[in-house]
Amino acid sequence: MNLFYQTYPLSFFILLFGFIIGIGISIVFFFSFSFTLVLFLVCIGCLRIMPMLNFLDIILTKMFPKQIKLFSKNIKTSFPVFYPKGFDHSKKNIYMFHPHGLLSLSHYLNIGTNLTNWKDRETNGTTLSILWWIPFGNELLESTNFVPSNYDDMKNVLLQNKSLSVTLGGVKEMALSQDNKMILNISKKMGIFKMALETGTQIVPILVYGENEIYKVTPNWLLKIINNYALKFNLFFPIPTFDSCYKWLRMFFEPLKIPVKTYIGSPIQVQKINEPTDMDIVKLRESYFMELRKLYKETRPKTYAKELFII
Repeated sequence: MNLFYQTYPLSFFILLFGFIIGIGISIVFFFSFSFTLVLFLVCIGCLRIMPMLNFLDIILTKMFPKQIKLFSKNIKTSFPVFYPKGFDHSKKNIYMFHPHGLLSLSHYLNIGTNLTNWKDRETNGTTLSILWWIPFGNELLESTNFVPSNYDDMKNVLLQNKSLSVTLGGVKEMALSQDNKMILNISKKMGIFKMALETGTQIVPILVYGENEIYKVTPNWLLKIINNYALKFNLFFPIPTFDSCYKWLRMFFEPLKIPVKTYIGSPIQVQKINEPTDMDIVKLRESYFMELRKLYKETRPKTYAKELFII
């Protein structure tokens, strides 16, 4: 995996912004032909971003070795992972991260990079399928072990005897982010539990304290209106505040003052059922909710609400 992209997780958004600016210049000076040509070349894979990132990797690691090493160390310190005693890393699991937060940063760092002490490297993460259609999205997401969040692609990961990770609350949970409180939009989820039963894969609950706090959405009235409308189409535009971005940039010099802690729960054993009924699925889901609440009770910081809210 490319070291530059591991070290600078937000590089994708910077490169995407540059790409959009470049397209704009093409339109102004070369009109629609240049725009169409560039877009076509990107779509068919003739224009790729990874070679450029590999080139930047070589340059930056030689120019700023100490800074990159310090940044990596600060990430590891800022995003610790805690496993229960006797956790078996050799087994195939479905890891469920909660809450989603604004950017689901802990999910990405643990699964898409080697910057944390996450121990199960044979894990594929999931992300919105629409992200695979934006310029270079497919190439970048595949390089960080992510797959589209559709049923067939996710199930295929498990059939390959690999682990799968999801942020179960999805896009709608992004709008529910609150400091020191977990509101999980998971009460009606069925598909992931059906998948677990069909493949006989054990489920592992994960709670991340600090995910909601690290990035906060910009309090803009127009953005709020846009997001309220976009949620109807399962979309949300997570534009963080300047203060949130500053927190991230400070990690080039020091770790976060309040670490974002990831707690892994005990696995829930799942018996394989080729054609599970709705009753089978609901029963497994309720068992999961019970284990999730237990994990919250055991790991909840004093500043957090006493109850875990599942809606």
